[in-house]
Amino acid sequence: MKPIKVLHVFGTLNCGGAEMRTLEVLSRLDRRRYDLHFCALSGRVGDLEGAILKAGGKTQHVRVRGPGFSRRFRELLATESYDVVHSHVHYFSGAVLRLAAQCGVPVRIVYFQSSQDGRGRNPWRQVYSGLMRRWINRYATDILAVSEGALSAAWRPDWQKDHRCQVIYQGVEVSRFKNADDPQSVRRRLGVADDAPLYIHVGRITAAKNHERLVEIFAAVRNLQPRARLLVVGRGDKALEAQLQQQIANLGLDEAVVMCGERDDIPRLLAAADVMIFPSRWEGLPGAVLEACASGMPVVASSLPSIGEIAQRVRTVQCVSLESPNENWAAAIQNAFQARHGRAEAARLFAQGELTVESLARRTCRVWARCRETRGVAA
Repeated sequence: MKPIKVLHVFGTLNCGGAEMRTLEVLSRLDRRRYDLHFCALSGRVGDLEGAILKAGGKTQHVRVRGPGFSRRFRELLATESYDVVHSHVHYFSGAVLRLAAQCGVPVRIVYFQSSQDGRGRNPWRQVYSGLMRRWINRYATDILAVSEGALSAAWRPDWQKDHRCQVIYQGVEVSRFKNADDPQSVRRRLGVADDAPLYIHVGRITAAKNHERLVEIFAAVRNLQPRARLLVVGRGDKALEAQLQQQIANLGLDEAVVMCGERDDIPRLLAAADVMIFPSRWEGLPGAVLEACASGMPVVASSLPSIGEIAQRVRTVQCVSLESPNENWAAAIQNAFQARHGRAEAARLFAQGELTVESLARRTCRVWARCRETRGVAA
């Protein structure tokens, strides 16, 4: 049987949540049944390139900037004859799916990873997003999102009336969070005492992740727990990173905050920490929160719709409004610290739910399989 040939379209092939989740799905699939390609619209080799190739995927690079993008992308589609184009680039997916339709690709998917693209609402952006949304409406065979909140905000509040729409929750590979290395050894390497409260935030340093508020909240936590420490894991915008470091210094937190940069040992860091603090401004479905849940760790996060959906399914997640003062956040975080025991049971319950990579792969493959009906290939 000929494998289903899928082209995933991303802006870059770096270590973002959507890219990592898609790579985890690739690692679980039977290569005799699925042939997955990953296209970077940056036109550049990304951090995940080697891992994709090792897992049996293939990479493509079609630079979106500059003249000739449409011609180059159509040439790729015509050469490879894809069954599915699965686009993860928010509203620009409209342009991607329009080209896919012109080349006869039978299954054309937009997958909204966030409630917004974070690029503002100036007049030009409104015209652009309006055009892209019209193209999505015309050319998409399937409109997916990582959460109900993302689908309502990015597409339409009454998305249930559109038969093409469905929520497919991003999931995590829970096996990565079992049998993590000795937490005490991790703490010693970070210079953190075994009995000191250790908090963690994982995420790219961008406006959406709200690192400025994170540090303000942690300063309030230190008023309640003077020995508390914070791990900040991730990299991102250089200017924002510099501002963050200056803020940490201004608040006298240099000795209390550990800037870890980008790490490939997140399960070990989560096992060593006590509570995740996650005050994002907007999210689709935050992979870092799901990873914390998979480790059994309590999470105190902003009361965004998508995080609320996680909290409905995972008892270790507590939501706090961004309008609440830092002192309220600090009190919730201290309570989570005091109730942090029982992580093994919390991790076990999470693994039985719908926020796992197994569920993500199973539901996604059902959508891809419709290409066989369209092209008349026996399943």
